[in-house]
Amino acid sequence: MKKRLLSLLLTAVMLLSAAACGETDTDKEQEQEHASVTTAPPTIETTEGEELTMAQQRSLVADKLPAQNFDGETFTALIREVCSASFYSEEETGEPVEDMLYRRDRNVSERFNVQFSYNFISALWADRAAYMDHVRQSIMSDDISFMLGDGCAAYIAGLAGEGLTYNLNDLEYLNPKSPWWFPQLTEELTINGKCYFISGDLSVYSWQCIWALIFNKQLVENYQFDDLYTVVREGNWTLDKLSDLTKAVYTDVNNNGTKDVGDIFGLTLPLSNNVDALPLILDCPFTVKDSDGYPALNLDNPRFADMTEKLYALFFENPGVYCAPETLTIGAELRDAFQNNEAVLTNVSFGWLEALRTMETDFGIIPYPKYDENQRDYISVVADDHTLYFMPVNIGEYAEFASIITEALCAESYRIVIPEYYEKALKTKSSRDNDSEEMIDLMRDTITFNFGAVYSIPMGQGFDYGPSHILRVTLKGNNANFVSQWEKLRKSSLSRLEDLLEAYE
Repeated sequence: MKKRLLSLLLTAVMLLSAAACGETDTDKEQEQEHASVTTAPPTIETTEGEELTMAQQRSLVADKLPAQNFDGETFTALIREVCSASFYSEEETGEPVEDMLYRRDRNVSERFNVQFSYNFISALWADRAAYMDHVRQSIMSDDISFMLGDGCAAYIAGLAGEGLTYNLNDLEYLNPKSPWWFPQLTEELTINGKCYFISGDLSVYSWQCIWALIFNKQLVENYQFDDLYTVVREGNWTLDKLSDLTKAVYTDVNNNGTKDVGDIFGLTLPLSNNVDALPLILDCPFTVKDSDGYPALNLDNPRFADMTEKLYALFFENPGVYCAPETLTIGAELRDAFQNNEAVLTNVSFGWLEALRTMETDFGIIPYPKYDENQRDYISVVADDHTLYFMPVNIGEYAEFASIITEALCAESYRIVIPEYYEKALKTKSSRDNDSEEMIDLMRDTITFNFGAVYSIPMGQGFDYGPSHILRVTLKGNNANFVSQWEKLRKSSLSRLEDLLEAYE
């Protein structure tokens, strides 16, 4: 069949990025040895009518980084241990994602003649105080102990309010608007031209944090559910639809008269941080930007109270729904129950899909529902422990070096790591049908972030309770009175928000 060659259209940009002023021929030869792998436009041979894969499409996207030889300079990063396997691989292991992580570092190392030193640190929720103290002490010391930090989005944002993070928009070569970063997050966290945190393809961890629902195909058939893929496509996947489908599915298997793990349900989910994501999923943002682009708290919006009542009825008054009390193991217990055919639907993050590969019964993947049919789009949200990257305010003379290498690492991840994870580890190995792959695409394309979620803890009382947690706190109190719970926090949150915004002046 007829062949065609697809060439990168950004040749002019790359030629400009390769140019250098005031250099000798020897200098240019040395820099070209470590120049961008994209200084020459790649070509891809395809059959006419054949669509390019994600990897092929992304290989055609060049960064705008200059050709540099850093003479073996060491790039240092502070990485959470929980993210280590999704950020770094010491060697090629035969696992596709690990191999690409290794090659990413190797490619960037060869391109710029740099070395890498990653310091892995425990930073789970229980370790948050020690982690934050470590970061503060590192930044306030005379030495630059790390150039790039990996922080847990649930609590890291307070560093900006303390004046300890660098304005990433001041970096010449790090471009938060590049496609390898999450553009909507960048826009949401940019205020008065300043942005202190970004996230994107540098690690697969944030992708693994995307919340979703999975359903047991055999039970869907047994209980005569509507075709859920069709319901989603037609825009009819709403809270009311979820409630109607699940209300007739309950069997008290152990005959103890109590809803618990081991019974059969229409829907199971824990009363945990997945609930914190529901306001955003249901189009109730915690903050909205005013006419000057500054975030304002939005929790006085009556939609929050209505949403809480609706969710309370679904979780605690619908006989087919089990909203399990939060424990350290409840998430794993509910996933095991799903594998044992004890739930039609259950809550999951993308990172847990791999654990279901051995499940004998087929399952499908769909997004969380919309609030109602008036909500324009489905909205996907990542768990609050997703990664936010930052640079210390005292980065100083290393700013240019750190920005170039950070941008290069993320761009290379965009080109070779994420396609491997997305197309093979996630869509091919973890999903069971083309419909689920379509749903994964839908969720990827609708990821949404919010300033109020990122800065919830700094706006909250103490260190573990802020505006984005009010829904969960209200439901844990076995009531639906969102307004009453918000009033307890309202005055202090407004005051703390004003303090936080001083970092953006």
